[in-house]
Amino acid sequence: MLVPPHTNISDKLIELLKKYRYRKVYKRALPHESQEEEKESATKPLSSSTLKHISHELQKMNEARKLFIQLTERFIDLIEEMRKGLFAARLLPNEFAHNIIEKVKQTGNYLLRLEHFSVTDKTKYTAEQAVKTALLCAAIAYKQKYSYYRWIELTIAGLLHNVGFTRIQPELYQKDILSPEKRKLVTIYPYLGTQIAKEMKLSPIICTAILQCRENIDGSGYPQKLKSSQISEFAKIVSICSAYAALVSHRPYKEQNIDGHMALATIIKENGKKYDRQATQLLLSTISLFPIGTFVELENKQQGIVIEAHETNLRAPLVRIIAQDFHPLHEIQIVATQVTPHRIVRTLTYEEKKRFMYLLFPE
Repeated sequence: MLVPPHTNISDKLIELLKKYRYRKVYKRALPHESQEEEKESATKPLSSSTLKHISHELQKMNEARKLFIQLTERFIDLIEEMRKGLFAARLLPNEFAHNIIEKVKQTGNYLLRLEHFSVTDKTKYTAEQAVKTALLCAAIAYKQKYSYYRWIELTIAGLLHNVGFTRIQPELYQKDILSPEKRKLVTIYPYLGTQIAKEMKLSPIICTAILQCRENIDGSGYPQKLKSSQISEFAKIVSICSAYAALVSHRPYKEQNIDGHMALATIIKENGKKYDRQATQLLLSTISLFPIGTFVELENKQQGIVIEAHETNLRAPLVRIIAQDFHPLHEIQIVATQVTPHRIVRTLTYEEKKRFMYLLFPE
């Protein structure tokens, strides 16, 4: 039986309905528990395994967040050393890329929850975005089993793809709307970045990726208006990783970043136009259509967090279920989401995510 939302469902009413062979009572289209069941659910303590999981999750997320901030601050130092022309800085990108690769392997998917990481100073946005791009590039190379040398090259290309910004005025790339004259000045930064990479004696593959990472598949990009077949493989990968990293970062001219799923939806709209289809597939196979770290709701009104991409079904990642109707579960579950009732129906709103995080980590 479906009853209006304002109906008072008492135990007496439930017993009366049972007498007339009604087996379920729905209120707001959801099965309604008796008051005793609700009280038992609210007072039943969380299991030791659930408490252990919450503690583990909090620890790992804090470690990943601290690590991201450390990487970003170290990258800022690296840029400053490069700006001063220190000879030793030529060796640092290789060491930095090696460090990123090791951290990606050690932390698993926690370091790929990019929408949850940011630096407080918005003027450091380019460094934040560069590190996020490098992390994605490293994860793709790891997933695709690239040779270690190619892994290093792709990670460095992602890390230094916007290094040309260090040679132009910050106000030119920290604004969303520019005059045509200033816009033209911004479009030369890939040339400047390539020049820096050559000065550092980086490989031709890295230099080409830095030069071409703002080219679009349809020829509408810059600085050379290249089309698909003219753009290098690494440049295509760096381009899409950079776009995703920018969308989930706190840009100086944007009040709020968007979540990973919305960022991918934005990118997919430009698939085959701005972005290479194969590069898009590589990104999706690494973080899934519902990116790692995304808070989601399933068909059965359970809420959880995406923890791993599915090998073949990009719409059905593994999800760690933590709540039912925003009440913490007494036992944590991990489910595959390719079949009913565990299919993902939506991502949580910003306010719901705040509420969800409070449920997990009330401290």
